[in-house]
Amino acid sequence: MSEEKTIKQLTKLLEKKDAKIKKLKAKNHELRQSLDGSRWGWAIPRKMEDDIEELPVPRLEIRCRKLLWDDGSWTGDVQWDYYLVCQHLVDGLKEIPLGRTTTSSSNTEWPRVFRGRLDLPYRDGCHIHHDAAHLDLPCFAVSGDRVENLNEASDDYMTQRSTGRKHRRGDRYVGAA
Repeated sequence: MSEEKTIKQLTKLLEKKDAKIKKLKAKNHELRQSLDGSRWGWAIPRKMEDDIEELPVPRLEIRCRKLLWDDGSWTGDVQWDYYLVCQHLVDGLKEIPLGRTTTSSSNTEWPRVFRGRLDLPYRDGCHIHHDAAHLDLPCFAVSGDRVENLNEASDDYMTQRSTGRKHRRGDRYVGAA
């Protein structure tokens, strides 16, 4: 008799625990949704759901996406998210946000291209090249189905992007006269 009573009590405890877990999961989902929409929600490291199989890990990656109006039409703005992609011991593949840039343009070309390569935002474009060189990591730009190996890009990204302007190197100016 006492065994049956103990089993019933344990079953009730398990049911209460399951109900509490279900509530907590729903609350967690709700909080994550509100955090994602907050000003700094984008900066939270996340488990990477879908990865491009042929890319190495760890790596630096800058990803581009169109920003859309509520009706699904393109605003003309582009959002660039800059990540460190690495393997986590417990959670698997993680993407750690390093930066986010939104660019506006009247250019309706998609993806935006500059001299045959993806047109990266200036600040994060410079950061990914600098970080890749100093951390000795491969770096990639991803826009839809287009994937570019940025390690194969020009060594001096700053000079490539700013042709026609004067640049100061040391005590002398380099560039257009």
